[in-house]
Amino acid sequence: MKKLLFAAFALLFTFGSAMAQDAGISSKSKKTPDERSASLTKKMTKQLGLDEAQQQRVGPINLDRFKKIEEAKATNSSNKSEVQSKVKAINEEYNNNIKGVLSAEQFTKFLAMEEEMKKKAFEKKQDKH
Repeated sequence: MKKLLFAAFALLFTFGSAMAQDAGISSKSKKTPDERSASLTKKMTKQLGLDEAQQQRVGPINLDRFKKIEEAKATNSSNKSEVQSKVKAINEEYNNNIKGVLSAEQFTKFLAMEEEMKKKAFEKKQDKH
């Protein structure tokens, strides 16, 4: 009887832990474009030293980017290569828009920041597999 009870608790604990991990992953990746934009704008302000005027211009550019990416993924979710090409075009347009707001030094830092984010995302993706 004790073994059966112990096995039931062990199974329940294992199942509960697995569900908690899944819930954490899905809730993190379900940010809205507004949330993602605000988060990136805040990060850019801190790391690039944006002034108030730059923050006011960067925020809408970030929001527009995330809305376009979400739309591209929603409309072409079955065709990964088409989604990737659209996202690439969106990101190129985004970089051109951001370049117009930032100073040359800030833009150089921005490109380095962007590369670091790509590297972290790639590592995170590799850890999942």
